[in-house]
Amino acid sequence: MTIFKFQPKNIHLTIDGKERELKGIWMLTITNHPYFGGGMKIAPDATINKQTFHVTIVHQISKLKLLLLFITVFFGKHTRLKEVEMLKGSEIMVRSDESIIYHADGYTGKCYECHVRKEQGPRRVVRKN
Repeated sequence: MTIFKFQPKNIHLTIDGKERELKGIWMLTITNHPYFGGGMKIAPDATINKQTFHVTIVHQISKLKLLLLFITVFFGKHTRLKEVEMLKGSEIMVRSDESIIYHADGYTGKCYECHVRKEQGPRRVVRKN
């Protein structure tokens, strides 16, 4: 099981120009929608129409309490845990000395630095054939 092998990460997080060093991070999500993963309410207050993303950070948590978190996240109650931090921002940068695994719209990859920015205008999708 991944939970027993996973080692929490230390990351450098910048949200709208404000920098923070975070230690012992188990999970960090950036979303503009309350749900992911089949009904998990990871960001209960998120709305798709806002100009900000919601950032959910889980840090300094025991493995046993992490399992509890996965039950409470379906109801959006995980935000009450002291190990869960909720932030907002329109431009987010996550950086680490170790490789970070990310998942974005069905694609999984690895990076050392990830940038996410909320667009101010309407989106335009360009497809190449």
